[in-house]
Amino acid sequence: MFDVLAPRIGIAELGGSGHGAMLLSVTAATAGLTTLALSRWPTSVAPDGLLALSMMITTAGFAVTAAPSAVTVVTGAAIIGIGDGPALVQLMGIRYRDTPSRLSSQIFTTGASLKISAASIGAALAGVLVGRPLYELLLLGGATQLGAAALLVRSMASAPVPATT
Repeated sequence: MFDVLAPRIGIAELGGSGHGAMLLSVTAATAGLTTLALSRWPTSVAPDGLLALSMMITTAGFAVTAAPSAVTVVTGAAIIGIGDGPALVQLMGIRYRDTPSRLSSQIFTTGASLKISAASIGAALAGVLVGRPLYELLLLGGATQLGAAALLVRSMASAPVPATT
C-alpha cells in the first residue's frame, strides 16, 4: 500500500510526486540499515517473534505517516522501513526452520509465488482504492499489518511446545 501511495503522499505533503520516490528511498534505506544491524547484532528472539514485532512496527509507521505534515510522513516512511526490512529475513528463517529438507525447494518456491501474488493483489486493491482519502488508505495499510501480526501471534500461542529431553 505504501509503495502505491508514495507519489500521492509526496504531492499532498511534500509538494510533488517526485518526493514520493524520496519517501521510498527513506523506507529502503532504513530497511537495509535495520537488516544490517540485526545481522551484525543478532538477537535471541525467535524469528516468529521478530516477524510479529516487524509487522507491529510497520503498523506504527503507517499510523505516523497518516498524520498530515512533512515531518510525520518522512518519519513514518523511516518507521515502515525499520519494520519492513527484517520481515522478509525472519520469514525465510521461519521457513528454513520449519521445512523438512526434502521439501525445501517446493516450500520456498511456493512461498515466493504466494508472496508475489499477494503483493500483486495488494497493489491492485490499492490502485482501486486510490481515490479514497489518503489517511484512510494509510490506516487501512496499517490495519492490514496489524491483522497479520495478530494472526501470527495467535498461531504462535496455539503452536505445540516442543518436547524437551
